[in-house]
Amino acid sequence: MTNSDDSTTSATAAADDVINMVKLPHGATVTRVAYVGNRDDGAYKIGTSASAALFDATVSLSAGITEATIGLPYTVSVSDDATVAYEWLNATVVSAGYTLSDYITVIVDYVIDN
Repeated sequence: MTNSDDSTTSATAAADDVINMVKLPHGATVTRVAYVGNRDDGAYKIGTSASAALFDATVSLSAGITEATIGLPYTVSVSDDATVAYEWLNATVVSAGYTLSDYITVIVDYVIDN
């Protein structure tokens, strides 16, 4: 399954602001994460709600597609008694104080074994 989402913002970013991008269901094995943006004036971590820099510790988003090279494959495992049965794939702002007029698109491939 391939899932993608994008976010557009025109605001001043603060360090550690989190943009939730894609819900990853319990049991999913993530096999590919790719991301693209329109400018490289902002730096992001790409990861999950469980580990903010799982796929990339610092990436500047430009017009080219960037493929994650670490953290794969990754299997989503949520406790059986957890209220929420998914993790978010998210982008976390690394640097504070710059103004964004950016978009970010994240593409995720994953499989679920039943």
